[in-house]
Amino acid sequence: MSQFKKLFCSIFAIVILMSLSSCGNDSVNQSYSDAISFSGSKKIVKHKKKKPTKPKKVTDVNLTVWSSSKDNSWVAQMEEKFQKIHPEYKITFKNSVVESQDPALKMNNNSESPDVFCYCNDMMIELLKLGKLGELPPYAVKQVKKQNDDVVVRGVTYTDGKLYGVPYTTNSWLMYYNKSKFTPDDVKSLDKMIAKGKVAFDISNAWYLAGFYSDGAVSFFGKNGNDASKGIKFNKKAVAITQYIIDLTRNSNFVLGGNGRELKSLRKGSVDAIFSGTWSASEVKKILGSNYAATSLPKFKTKIGEFQMKAFSGSRDFGFNPNSSYKKAAAKFAAFLGSKNSQKVSFEKTGTVPSDKRLSKFVGKADAAAEAEMKVIARTSILQPTIPEMYAFWDPMQKFGKTIAKGEASYDDADKLIDDLNQGLQLYHSDR
Repeated sequence: MSQFKKLFCSIFAIVILMSLSSCGNDSVNQSYSDAISFSGSKKIVKHKKKKPTKPKKVTDVNLTVWSSSKDNSWVAQMEEKFQKIHPEYKITFKNSVVESQDPALKMNNNSESPDVFCYCNDMMIELLKLGKLGELPPYAVKQVKKQNDDVVVRGVTYTDGKLYGVPYTTNSWLMYYNKSKFTPDDVKSLDKMIAKGKVAFDISNAWYLAGFYSDGAVSFFGKNGNDASKGIKFNKKAVAITQYIIDLTRNSNFVLGGNGRELKSLRKGSVDAIFSGTWSASEVKKILGSNYAATSLPKFKTKIGEFQMKAFSGSRDFGFNPNSSYKKAAAKFAAFLGSKNSQKVSFEKTGTVPSDKRLSKFVGKADAAAEAEMKVIARTSILQPTIPEMYAFWDPMQKFGKTIAKGEASYDDADKLIDDLNQGLQLYHSDR
């Protein structure tokens, strides 16, 4: 019996040693290895990070990068970081300043094309027609959808349902106000504000004026905003809203904005709230000092009910050239420039408002206007359509707004004004 026990113990020991040896071999393929020690009944686990291994093959890569004058410095900084985390590439970067609204024009008129570039999302279709904008790979699509609000994601989505850009900042407008005049509750309602203080708004500017109608009183090119055959149509709700605007312009506390009048009036103290973009933040802050505040857009009440002001929104994005000799690396770099960390660096260096919704708290601690724009994007905005037919909107809408701003429209004219606007949009569209 004692010999049997000895044999059994020997076999058991061999099995245990083989098991431990096998576990040790498996750990070589993991990112982290565990060093386990015992102290009495307590088990202490220490994780030791393995040194990065050199890639088996290093590929020489040449990337031409176009970025705007505002973004050029931080983009160069991110190039260094990208190289460090991608040792499989030996990258030579060639940087040029090309503003975000210009890449399509420059690529169309220039034999040289970039590998990676920034662009305004309303230029997406033109870039696709030129064959200069690549479809995002799955990992980048996942990143974009995780980072951004739906309105931003739709801004880089084509009619084929595919994504063609990595957003890194947004473009919209918000409200600045003197917080010694209005409470946080007041600024939720335009009616409460106009009852307590002076409010400036540019009625004659189509981009701003559309904000009154975008909560269900107008449709832009069908459900998804990209069906040209559906056109632009103002409905019956627009009549009541137009009547509200006509009454608003006759209120003694309303100030007509435009051509810089808002800031001039704010500086004189004759206006307490204005509507503008983040480009006005530093000037408004300088004027209002400790009374400086910024927020998203208010609601307003018409005779048929309450409506939410909703601003047009867009984005600036990074894309890559599908004709690049280094397409894989170019796609990775475009995604990297739109990453959360890159957007954070961009905000710290230039004050550019990030599109990544996860940075809202970080931004809010530093800049009230940037935080307000992020709230507008998330809560009170609609996507400005990117199809070419949208150009038919601006002139008729501006003409409509100027008629009201000049005091040439009465309350009873509202119905006819909307009919004329709809007809103007149809005629303008057919002439394009």
